Amino acid sequence: MKTQSAATLVLWLAACIPALGQYTWDFTQNPVAQDPAHWTQNGSVAFGSPTTFSSGGALIYNQTISGLNSNDYEIDATYSLKSGGGSYIQFVRADQGSSVSNSGGMTTCYGNSVFLDIGIAPWNFNPSGATELMSLFQCSSGTMTYLVGTLIGVHDGMTTQVVVWNTNLFLFIDGVLSLQYSLPAGLTGNPGIGGLDQPSGSGFTAIKVGRHDTVAPRWINPNTVGVSALPNQVNLQWAGTTDDANGIGLFTYTVSRAMRRGTI
Repeated sequence: MKTQSAATLVLWLAACIPALGQYTWDFTQNPVAQDPAHWTQNGSVAFGSPTTFSSGGALIYNQTISGLNSNDYEIDATYSLKSGGGSYIQFVRADQGSSVSNSGGMTTCYGNSVFLDIGIAPWNFNPSGATELMSLFQCSSGTMTYLVGTLIGVHDGMTTQVVVWNTNLFLFIDGVLSLQYSLPAGLTGNPGIGGLDQPSGSGFTAIKVGRHDTVAPRWINPNTVGVSALPNQVNLQWAGTTDDANGIGLFTYTVSRAMRRGTI
């Protein structure tokens, strides 16, 4: 995901919205399939359309991701949510032994990873739209630590995009930024999906894995910048720009104010 400023170019991360350029994913799969060449399977997985994790399990991507740093990437997932109940998990910085299970009514983790857990309540769920809890955990050699949580809107057919680079984690739901978090330093590993207690007919329908896009988007044309300065506000406008030909797309524009007089 990338940002562009009216004064300076600011590159934030690989885009998590529909691409404007010709970005090439490392791996796409629809439907999610039993594929040992790309997935390490841990635990129980029912493959199909959708692929369901009912008894606890995970699929961890097992190929080296392209780009400047194979630990910086994006994983996009599409969900089938037909009924209530279950946990839907996206792993990042995960080792090949990462997984989850249900132990005495509690979620147990395995391996080393950071994972987003979207928990769907079993009661009063509406596939057209519901508000549910999303929690972020770190698993260190099987010890699970809660990091942060937030309420999110979910629905059948929703998409999530998780982007990690350096210590940054951004979560987008249907292209809208829903969580921004600073991860502990030094974490490495690959992305993946998983879950537990997912009902029949619900699960994951499609997955995309791709590199972190580090090529800056095109500059805005400074001749198109218009300024209206009032005593208590400044209004700016400019002609939009586009990403580079191989980029994943633009996320947002940012405007920064320098400390020196006479500059924006």
